[in-house]
Amino acid sequence: MGRSSGHGFRHGPTEANPAHAGFAEPINVQDCTLIGIGNELRLLSIPHTTHEFMPSRDFKRTDRVGAELRREIGLLVHAAVRDHGLPSCSVSDVEVSRDLDFAAVWVTALLPDQSMAAVKALNTLAGEFRRALSRSMRLRRVPELRFKYDDSVDKGERIDALLRDAGDVASSDDEP
Repeated sequence: MGRSSGHGFRHGPTEANPAHAGFAEPINVQDCTLIGIGNELRLLSIPHTTHEFMPSRDFKRTDRVGAELRREIGLLVHAAVRDHGLPSCSVSDVEVSRDLDFAAVWVTALLPDQSMAAVKALNTLAGEFRRALSRSMRLRRVPELRFKYDDSVDKGERIDALLRDAGDVASSDDEP
């Protein structure tokens, strides 16, 4: 009997048809039918149960490259903060352009008043980071890095403080 590839096809000769040597034979898996015709595969139907277990291809290459860059740049920024005496900051997100030429690196600072100094220092070190990334990542061309300050944490803290103050005012109005 032919071997199973795990994709719903048996390869090689089968007991039913020994002439199928090297060709894929269609197998019905629940309601799913895949047919191999020459070098072409045709999908006739997909049941909902097998669709849940299929790997998702929703992520674009830019998303995968951005996630890898975020991990690698996070390590480089941490080392730069330690070695160069930069203000304490961390990488919150990386957005890569569709053509993978540019990457916006969003950073947050521990002390918001030192954020602009940290971003300026990181932009001066961007070439050094890019060189280090070219050695550690398997990309044909490493994107040009542009560091930007991510003020979403500061805005969140401000909203939290306003809500706390509004809660304090509401509770003091309830008391006689």
